[in-house]
Amino acid sequence: IANQPTRGLDVGSIEFVHRSLIEARDAGAAVLLVSVELDEVMTLSDRIIVLYRGEIAGEVDPRTVTEKEIGLLMGGGSLLPAQPTMPAMSTASISADRVSADSIETAAVERGE
Repeated sequence: IANQPTRGLDVGSIEFVHRSLIEARDAGAAVLLVSVELDEVMTLSDRIIVLYRGEIAGEVDPRTVTEKEIGLLMGGGSLLPAQPTMPAMSTASISADRVSADSIETAAVERGE
């Protein structure tokens, strides 16, 4: 578990820590990186799990996700496409006419019926 592994370090030390984490991963170790540095998370991670209020908000691929999308998840949003909604109608009605050789029938249904 690497919790804020580069906090307060100089650039040379940060590079050393990053190389060490990658080497551990490449050697088969599981590495759990916890960091507030989004660039660090996106650079070092094979996958990113975003938490919001103690719950998993999403799992994303750092090679394809944008910082904006991660920010959306961090704020409790969703990456799922919005579902289209029907516009609200003040009135609605359906009517149908059936015409036959000997009669004409009309039916109408108003909203709420």
